Amino acid sequence: MGGLLYKNYVVVRGKLLVFGLLGLTILFLLLRLLLPGGDLVLAGEGYLADSMTDDAMIGFICDTGLACLLVGIEMVLIVVPLSAWTGSLLRADEKNQTRRMIKVLPFQKHAYVGSVYLFFGITYYVILSLMLFWTIIFNANAGENILQEAVSMNGQMLCLFVAVPVIILAVELPIIITLGTKKGIMIKRLFLLALVLGAFAYLLFGDLSVWTGFDLYVLINWIETHQSLVVGLEVGMPVLALILYWLSYRLTCRLNENREVDFYD
Repeated sequence: MGGLLYKNYVVVRGKLLVFGLLGLTILFLLLRLLLPGGDLVLAGEGYLADSMTDDAMIGFICDTGLACLLVGIEMVLIVVPLSAWTGSLLRADEKNQTRRMIKVLPFQKHAYVGSVYLFFGITYYVILSLMLFWTIIFNANAGENILQEAVSMNGQMLCLFVAVPVIILAVELPIIITLGTKKGIMIKRLFLLALVLGAFAYLLFGDLSVWTGFDLYVLINWIETHQSLVVGLEVGMPVLALILYWLSYRLTCRLNENREVDFYD
């Protein structure tokens, strides 16, 4: 199993990613130490108070830039393994006939399927830990403003955010592993196309008035008002994701019971 995990690590250029993320973390830490945040003082209804100094405004601008950097990297880390790695890993295995090699090597039954599921599970655990660490770095020198509240809430809801791609993987991996990358990715693209068409139809014919006045303040107030619902989602979604991921693994093993050496044209 360890060898199969290392194979996946090599395919996604894991060493380059590790050093890149380490460099970004050091850079983010240095920027946070060199660019302290500023307190945002409001006079009411979202207007800045006259007592707010230029240093506080500069600090708030620094918080804005670092918060955008944190959220941007978080989105990339959550989306890239889901969108790019599934196809590239399994396509490389089909090209190298990995399943045929496993057949003649002393691997346990379903080792190939288990290595794929375990690799993505470890990947999202590392992403969750890294983003929590970045959130701690940001809050260590942030000012008392709405961005500090937003980043803190983002940190509290990271388990919820990470649960979403895990659930998607639980649906996607059985299809791609069983049917092959060509058919699996085609089904995935058709599903994404349906989502895009649905979103486009909503923009054309849906009621967009519900989004009038929606901003970061409204979102934070809604979360604070519905704390019980948010806490329930934060606890329930990761548990649901883990259960579905385990059931997906068992289903994939069952579907590939006698097909461990199959490879696809």
